[in-house]
Amino acid sequence: MGYDHQFSQKWSIQTSIFSNYKDAYEPRPFNILDEKIISLGLRSNVNYKNRLFSLPFELSFGTELLTEKYGYSLSKNLYQSQPGQGSIQGEEFSAIKQNRNYTNYFLQMEFWISKKLHLETGLALNTTKYSLEDVFENNSGGQKMPFTFGNVWSPRVGLSYKVSNGKNIFTSVSKGFSVPSVAETLTPEGQINTNLKPEIGWNYELGFKGNWLTNKVYTEVTFYSTQIENLLVARRTAEDQFVGINAGSSSHTGLEFLVNYKILELTQLQIKPYFSGAFNTFKFKEFLDGDANYSGNQLTGVPEKQFNFGVDLNTKNGFSVNTSFRTIGKIPLNDSNTKYSERYSLLDIKTTYVFTILKILKIELNAGINNALDTKYAANILPNAVGFGTAAPRYFYPGNPINFYGGFSVSYVF
Repeated sequence: MGYDHQFSQKWSIQTSIFSNYKDAYEPRPFNILDEKIISLGLRSNVNYKNRLFSLPFELSFGTELLTEKYGYSLSKNLYQSQPGQGSIQGEEFSAIKQNRNYTNYFLQMEFWISKKLHLETGLALNTTKYSLEDVFENNSGGQKMPFTFGNVWSPRVGLSYKVSNGKNIFTSVSKGFSVPSVAETLTPEGQINTNLKPEIGWNYELGFKGNWLTNKVYTEVTFYSTQIENLLVARRTAEDQFVGINAGSSSHTGLEFLVNYKILELTQLQIKPYFSGAFNTFKFKEFLDGDANYSGNQLTGVPEKQFNFGVDLNTKNGFSVNTSFRTIGKIPLNDSNTKYSERYSLLDIKTTYVFTILKILKIELNAGINNALDTKYAANILPNAVGFGTAAPRYFYPGNPINFYGGFSVSYVF
């Protein structure tokens, strides 16, 4: 829920509050996981627009505050004791509650240095705090253990140069971070790992955006390189238990591109094919795990190539068809790069019809098909999976077969 207010032509503010709730129950081979997450946040942004040296100037600053309560419990899964009955919840043997608080402050400035050169720069400050309570061991409301990753500063600067009408070159340098997830912060004993550090990355980009053939063709191409320190990886310590560790550093270099073509643009009908893709060269720069040295190996769980081709068809009477054909390249399944997943392709089709009633009600109807070719593929990869007993390692979580959906929305137009 948000509120926008324009104080004057120069000053404005946007404020919103947001919340999220998740209740998940997952029967697994080794146990049953029951987890709940509820969060509440506030985001506020103040904007100032003016002219500096007769050129446009914009300044914005604000904050985002988020508090999140996370709790989970583990129970025995008794499916083996009563075959054919499915998962049966048994005795609870672990329960954890964790409170997380995120504080973000940011400042951003945009300025036209000249009519062709545009500068964008910003600075953000983040503080993340955790507190943990083992409610299974301390039923009376056990001791909470606070922990913080400290202050993380994230600067950014970007430049854009207008080569000619509809054609721009841009470059940027920025610093980002990623704090560990709940599971990564916990030790096998259920305590917070105070030695864990957030991932820190510097990102460098150089790209081009431009229109061609009297604006019928639009292209984007971006070269980027992200250098990450304190790389977070998951180490398996038991049948159903992982802990997060800082494993060294990695290099993420790649190229992304996009081409849109208005092949047909009539009053009654528009047809726009598009083609996009990415080439990824993601490698461990330095990664030592015990006696194993994975430095120089391809980063686990990331495909080398991804492509997406589609066609968008729109008619004047509100009917549209959108198609997408995605191809994902092979993915390394373990840090040693001895196993890979197979390449796969997916075709999705969506149709939409939009119309109005009495000029005040906007109705949108939609229907579609996901995985129209009924491809068998792995939607998720579990890196470095390990088999226990006679069971083979479970690297793959299968994706949905062909499936259909439909929906509608109603909007009131003032």
